Amino acid sequence: MAISQPWPTLPATNGDNPQTGLVLARDGNFYGTTYYGGEYGHGAVYRVSHSGDLQLIFSFVGSSGENPGWSTDLCQGKDGNLYGSTRFGGTNNQGIVFKVVPGGSVTTLADLGSTSARFPLTGLVPSTNGLLYGTSSRGGDYDRGSIYAVDLLGNFTVFASFDGTNGSGPESALIEASDGNFTARLTRQVYKMSRGGIITPVSTFTEETELNSWVPWSKALTGIFMERPMTAERLTAAPFTSFPRPELSKL
Repeated sequence: MAISQPWPTLPATNGDNPQTGLVLARDGNFYGTTYYGGEYGHGAVYRVSHSGDLQLIFSFVGSSGENPGWSTDLCQGKDGNLYGSTRFGGTNNQGIVFKVVPGGSVTTLADLGSTSARFPLTGLVPSTNGLLYGTSSRGGDYDRGSIYAVDLLGNFTVFASFDGTNGSGPESALIEASDGNFTARLTRQVYKMSRGGIITPVSTFTEETELNSWVPWSKALTGIFMERPMTAERLTAAPFTSFPRPELSKL
């Protein structure tokens, strides 16, 4: 299907440097974040209609959070609202979890910081149990990062801590697998986390198959997790299945 007209670009005043995709919300509009820009230069939430009308709806600064959407789109909770995290800002200047009401306000759901979770580089994933799960690059018992959950009222719980042997500094969002566990990857490692908070390394990659942990990956209908390595010209999936690189065609 051809796109009949180009969508708008983002001047710095209503957003700059978007690093994530768009999410279709319940009001029929698309929502996204930018890492910089907005009124204060620390990131923004914007809305764009199907006709390409782009509107700035929130600018981050200081206690309201700064620099959202490092590597993950906004997610939609069971209540139909959108959720995300910022890398900096908030009460402790170590990031926040925020809520976007489509067509309405943007508010802080939880402040990150202290020893629990700090400086998240990823967004959130909604679970079948109604909680939102995320990872932080610092914090936890060993200050090597943590996996946390927050409910839609803002109640915050750390489920697991990275200690170096099971990984550190996660930079990719979690995916909920069909077996109820969560999986994600570091630069050279794929790990899973059980519902009980046990982190287990699943596989380790060599330099030749090193994974770019900022590149989003996805779960196919078969339950296999796929992404393209940085240096290998193929798609790698866990468990350890390689596929020819697909051909792309213009529609």
